[in-house]
Amino acid sequence: MIAVLMVVLYLVLILMPCLIAASIDLEAEEANAMAPMEEGDRG
Repeated sequence: MIAVLMVVLYLVLILMPCLIAASIDLEAEEANAMAPMEEGDRG
């Protein structure tokens, strides 16, 4: 049981930064869609 909890915590530590980065990327894409094309090309 303890091993299962450790694996879950391990996966959370790995996946949470990925999910946060993905959400930030989605917000950035939405902002770029509303901004002029030059802003998107820089990034």
